[in-house]
Amino acid sequence: MSSQQLYHGDTEVSRKEQQPAMDHVPDALATAIAREMGNILVRQPLGLMDDFFLAGGDSSRAVELITRLVERCALGDAEATDQLHAALTLAMFDNASPAAIAEAIAKQTIERS
Repeated sequence: MSSQQLYHGDTEVSRKEQQPAMDHVPDALATAIAREMGNILVRQPLGLMDDFFLAGGDSSRAVELITRLVERCALGDAEATDQLHAALTLAMFDNASPAAIAEAIAKQTIERS
């Protein structure tokens, strides 16, 4: 597998196709997530398109990240919190970049408005 290829299920998908649509995601959110990922991995912040798992993350650290992000978003009610947690869990194992996680948070926030 080349560095430009990812495997998604049984289908090979190019990295370009996996990149999130950043047009509605604030850079500050993605940057904050990149910084938090770096904190969890005890390293410098990740780049906005860097993969959390390729940077040294594992499933335990992913759960820690998701928990921190859900706590910080504080959507107000249990249902919204559960929906955000589920969305972030799916997003994390689909495309674990700060930009993609920020997009998942932004999408949940927009859907709640």
